[in-house]
Amino acid sequence: MRDAIPDAVYGAEDFAIYIPLNVKKAYIAAQAALGYANLYHDGVTGLNFEGIPLFVANGLTSSYMVGAQKSNLFFGTGLLSDHNEVKVIDMADIDGSQNVRVVMRMTAGVQYGIGSDIVLYTPGA
Repeated sequence: MRDAIPDAVYGAEDFAIYIPLNVKKAYIAAQAALGYANLYHDGVTGLNFEGIPLFVANGLTSSYMVGAQKSNLFFGTGLLSDHNEVKVIDMADIDGSQNVRVVMRMTAGVQYGIGSDIVLYTPGA
């Protein structure tokens, strides 16, 4: 993973490797086996690999990793689709409560600016 990071972004202030929870667990276990058990549990340092910050990305496929600058990743949504819907339901007329329910149906996903500045690690690659 480290060797595949483009020189243009390696060392950038907002560059990080995004990992799923199973990779975090395996990494901490490997560090513990080397005698660094308290390094991450005592808050001595943030989770990192050779100085590159590691962040858990909940929902990332097991054992996949993504190396990217935070400034190159965006939240994208389909604004012109017929599938977009937002409703506010006042529950006072239904059950007499002072509650409001919100219904939202939309598409969304992770978008990126410069694809060549992103590294994707897949198991077996």
